Amino acid sequence: MSNGLYQVDFERSSLRVLAGRIVINHLTLKPNYTVFNQLKRAGKAPNNLYTLSVDQIVFKHIHPFKLYFKNEAEVDEITISQPKIEAVYQELHNHDLPDSGKKTYYERIAGTIKSLHIRQILLENINLRYQENVNQHIQIRHFKEIDVKATDLLIDANSQNDKSRFNFCKDITVIFNNYKGETPSKSYQYQAKSLTFSSSKENIKLVDAVFMPQKLAVQKLKPNVDFSFKTDSIQINQFDYQSFISYR
Repeated sequence: MSNGLYQVDFERSSLRVLAGRIVINHLTLKPNYTVFNQLKRAGKAPNNLYTLSVDQIVFKHIHPFKLYFKNEAEVDEITISQPKIEAVYQELHNHDLPDSGKKTYYERIAGTIKSLHIRQILLENINLRYQENVNQHIQIRHFKEIDVKATDLLIDANSQNDKSRFNFCKDITVIFNNYKGETPSKSYQYQAKSLTFSSSKENIKLVDAVFMPQKLAVQKLKPNVDFSFKTDSIQINQFDYQSFISYR
């Protein structure tokens, strides 16, 4: 699916056909830098590269007979436990890459199966390290306790043109638990019990949000210029996530 840009390894797996269950332990996904450098020279490399390690992936209620008789892959649930993700961003392009000759996801699976349908994908307790390389400046951010739920993923002949879907899913909900950080000037810190994004609702919601000056920065601030606030919840509606992450 990645056209050779990534390579996957895992220690062991177990299969229970009648129960429709597959368990994969200690999986890693790493970039193939030979392929990446080739794409970079051709002007086709993505802005983001990812490294992933997962303790365990469980596929629940796979439907083998549907795959055998109808050539349709269907899974009720995939649970990914304790994933660690490293994402590195560098701006190699700020426009859409040419798609001439580039196969869609459906075209890539069409030679093997008619469709891929996953009712629910759960990523639990994600640990994310995000590195941003812009104008020879490196900024690193760490996020922990992230939960992701993707609902009704479908890849078939029609889903790629379904405007009600986001990345082939009817909904993707991302929750940052115990979210916190600081402003670029390091003068203020912010935190929230949770920050939730929903693609279908197109909103962002913060619960128990606090914005306040850093203790050490208060002494450096001029009188009456510092401020703080605390609220039970903040909700931002009509949030266009696709535009927000454009070219990232």
